[in-house]
Amino acid sequence: MRADEEQLGCHRFETYKKFAGRVGEIERDLMAILRDYAARGKKVHAFGAPAKGATLLQLISHHNRPRAMRGGGQPAQDRQIRPGCRLPIVDETKTAPPDAYLLLRGIS
Repeated sequence: MRADEEQLGCHRFETYKKFAGRVGEIERDLMAILRDYAARGKKVHAFGAPAKGATLLQLISHHNRPRAMRGGGQPAQDRQIRPGCRLPIVDETKTAPPDAYLLLRGIS
């Protein structure tokens, strides 16, 4: 593992600085898309619930984040709240579809 980390540059500060810059670019791009949808009165829902998705939802602005999370048709989740980001979980079989989805997925 140490050899792999060495090859990836995990021992260099510059590697993390570059990573932070890329995260900032992604955040700005995503926020621009969400602001555009909001300005046009479009509804965006988040779909999926991995830990990395929850981190992303906490990062983006309260005003421009998705309005709800789709529950995947599981009635037990209907009307629950996603911890941390306070998004209601809705049953997709009982609510109108949004104009767009923000897909949350883990890295595999």
